[in-house]
Amino acid sequence: MTDDATDSAVEDDHDQATRARDILTAIEEAEDADAYRNLRDQLYGLGSDITPLLREELESWHYRRRMAAATNLGRLRDSESVPQLVELLDDPQADVREMALFALGIVGDQSVIEPVRQALDDYDADVRYRALIALHDLGYPKLEPVLIECLEEDDAYGVREQALSLLQEKGSPRSVPAILQSLLESDKDMQRMAEEALDRLTPEMEESDYQQIRDDLTQRERRLVLNYFESRNLHKVYRTLAKYLRIPSSESDDEERGLDKYGRLLSTEEEREFLEHAYGREEKVQLLLDHCTDPDTERSILLVGDAGVGKTAIIHEFTRRLVEEDDEWEVLETNTSELISGTRYLGDWETKLKEMTEAILEREKVVLYLTNPNDLLGAGAHSKSDENFADFFKPYLHRGQLKVVAVCT
Repeated sequence: MTDDATDSAVEDDHDQATRARDILTAIEEAEDADAYRNLRDQLYGLGSDITPLLREELESWHYRRRMAAATNLGRLRDSESVPQLVELLDDPQADVREMALFALGIVGDQSVIEPVRQALDDYDADVRYRALIALHDLGYPKLEPVLIECLEEDDAYGVREQALSLLQEKGSPRSVPAILQSLLESDKDMQRMAEEALDRLTPEMEESDYQQIRDDLTQRERRLVLNYFESRNLHKVYRTLAKYLRIPSSESDDEERGLDKYGRLLSTEEEREFLEHAYGREEKVQLLLDHCTDPDTERSILLVGDAGVGKTAIIHEFTRRLVEEDDEWEVLETNTSELISGTRYLGDWETKLKEMTEAILEREKVVLYLTNPNDLLGAGAHSKSDENFADFFKPYLHRGQLKVVAVCT
């Protein structure tokens, strides 16, 4: 190389470093996140020649400069910066810790798996979220148990969503109990991902996997998942899964139980903490309260509305208010799947419905909440008889003996 060429290369390096420092100074003064990201990307565009400067910036006094340096060293896959990036996992700024994890995941040095795993204990949800992604990118061999634990126990929606997303791709049948619990999330995207994960995993499940569901899920969780299946007509898709979710009579200890042997008692102290609130729906809630507590009322109520408009929340708010006004009231949520479970022979379901109805009439202050009234017409019918659930309930409804609240689209 000639002296002129050497001088030119040195000058180019100097110009790159100068531009990098100017950008880093501008990063300190960025007005918002978009301006910061734009400057950070400009810094990346200067290429690998500025990696020595970026390593120095990992110790900068300004947190944004540390963030930008960590992010771009990851994008440049600079393995020499790995020890410094690990040190940044103890940085006082959560954003810096998050970007250090981003970089470590991209660089792909498996020696950092343990400190990355420890970042799952970080108080900041975004850091925990990023740690999950980094462990996945690093090929952590024990990732599935970590994902299951996050899905079941992390209090941040974003972390649970990321754990479910990774289980949807990487999970095995052992993750099905946690995935079933995700169906109980209020977010539709979580429910959709859980259903897609079940579509992939249920064909792989064996007897021991189904048995694990009974061991891992409480009776309450199993009832709620069954209710979800019923509302989405999934009990016909996941027939074996639904079978193992049902509560066997030997397990439920029916003789010592009350109305909860027929469904979910929303009015109990245990269940009330899980009930939704219906903000801005006071008129509908009050209508239900007035109607159901009026001793002269003989008609039941059907609450009709599109999916997602808040019908369930109205029922839950009504339940809370009803019990607050008079703690003798009980609200029993049930569906055809719950009522038909455990009935194997002709006539069994009629006997079960008769027992439930008699138990309700004995107590008087009971509201029967049906989540799937559309299915009443077909439930229970068979080749030897057209008698169905609707036929059974009809005389009680005509006489006004049962106070029923039902929801449908």
